[in-house]
Amino acid sequence: MATRICDPEYTCEEYFNDCIAAFPELSLYTLGAKAAARTTTGGRTPDEEYQRTIGAFFTFFWLMRLDIEGADSFCFGLDGTWEPRVLPSDPAQQTEEEKHRTMFRRHADWDAMHQLLIDA
Repeated sequence: MATRICDPEYTCEEYFNDCIAAFPELSLYTLGAKAAARTTTGGRTPDEEYQRTIGAFFTFFWLMRLDIEGADSFCFGLDGTWEPRVLPSDPAQQTEEEKHRTMFRRHADWDAMHQLLIDA
């Protein structure tokens, strides 16, 4: 995983599967109906904690790949085939949320985010 994270051929789906394999304890969040009914020490449901953890993994993946497809995936998410979502280029065809995502993509300080990652 670490040796491939900046490889353009390494997909987000492969990274996700590698994370699941590398951190089997993630399955503790998804132990069925009993898990859904309880809360964690942070007050969230196990499903919410799982989603937050996977989101953090994806954020790291995308920040490491800003010069590939990372910024687009960070802003627009993934489609059903694990590829970065492509928004309509015509703002008139975009939803309000998509317009906000497009503005963020254009105006975010990506160099600062990259530096934050390095400094961490």
